[in-house]
Amino acid sequence: MAQVVIVDDDPSIEFMLGDIFKYLGHKVYTFTNPKRALAFILERHWENPIDLLVTDVVMPEMNGSELIERIYEDLKDLSFPILIISGEIKEVDIQKWLAFPNIHFMPKPIRFAALSKFLDSCLPSASEERFSRSDM
Repeated sequence: MAQVVIVDDDPSIEFMLGDIFKYLGHKVYTFTNPKRALAFILERHWENPIDLLVTDVVMPEMNGSELIERIYEDLKDLSFPILIISGEIKEVDIQKWLAFPNIHFMPKPIRFAALSKFLDSCLPSASEERFSRSDM
């Protein structure tokens, strides 16, 4: 079971994405406030790090690009996958992040099939993880 942090200032998107990830067998932490999400990620990074960050770009107080920048500045590492989602974005806003191999972009509205395919490529499914743990 992967630990996924979802950050979107739109509660309906946050809720919908949270339900999808839960349905797919992942532990989900949702935030409408990027500053709270940042504190959560940094606080648990060394003992219980997240496996995936899904963040909107256009948000008040701190946008998704700023969130990623702060994580990178504080941890000096972006080893976990990051999925940037947005319906309104200029390519310039995320271009520097897409140079990182584990940072990806998906336009809103999010399509379940596209999201599921992305997750299969970067996260173990809950059933695969249960199987591998039972072999230990």
